Amino acid sequence: MNPKIFVKHKNLSKIFFGLAAAVAISCAPQVSAVPVTFSGGSGTPLSFTLTEPVTYLITASVPFGGAPFFILQNVGSNIFPTSAPLLTGDITFTVNGGSPISIGVITQAVAGVVTVNDLLFWAPDGPNTVNAIPGVSIGDTIVLSAGTLTTTSDVVAPAPPSGVFNTFITDGNGNLISAPSSVPDSLSTLWLGLPLAGMFAVARVYGLAVSKHSSVNPMPTGTRVGATSSILTNC
Repeated sequence: MNPKIFVKHKNLSKIFFGLAAAVAISCAPQVSAVPVTFSGGSGTPLSFTLTEPVTYLITASVPFGGAPFFILQNVGSNIFPTSAPLLTGDITFTVNGGSPISIGVITQAVAGVVTVNDLLFWAPDGPNTVNAIPGVSIGDTIVLSAGTLTTTSDVVAPAPPSGVFNTFITDGNGNLISAPSSVPDSLSTLWLGLPLAGMFAVARVYGLAVSKHSSVNPMPTGTRVGATSSILTNC
């Protein structure tokens, strides 16, 4: 093997690996599902636990009293068929890193994108702005903390199965006003790993082809980088 070609082959693999990392970081989708643990119910208070904080990006402005309403999607129907029990616990949310606001009410309702199978929870109404629905603006970042909330009254229905559920924010009319949420879990790592593995494999195959045909320029100027750049701009 021509030593110069071997050096180019090694450099080519490094270039592909670096570009793969850039593609993975820029193209990896935001996670839109969160693990939730349910317990209680069946004639006792119902609890649910978030093990990780969740971040939402607000995509529409809603005035004071109109948002945010937090949704857990497809949890199950008839958990709160006719009631909206109060909540107690340590899950709070912040808007743009401000003071924590408590979550105080949970129910099920049908409006806009919210279905009968979804759980809907929000800050309690009231004159105190620390414990009221604050309203949101486009570009706001809302962080829902990890923790546990429990109804202050007994719930007849059994606790729904624990699992991973989509979550988003709506206004009071059920209109979606948040981008996909994000949580720090292993799914993000999986999405990062897939493009890396695929592009590294391409680099190895292409490098082997170059080593067998030493007269071939391993990366003609402006060809391979330009092709990969188009991938980045189309993410």
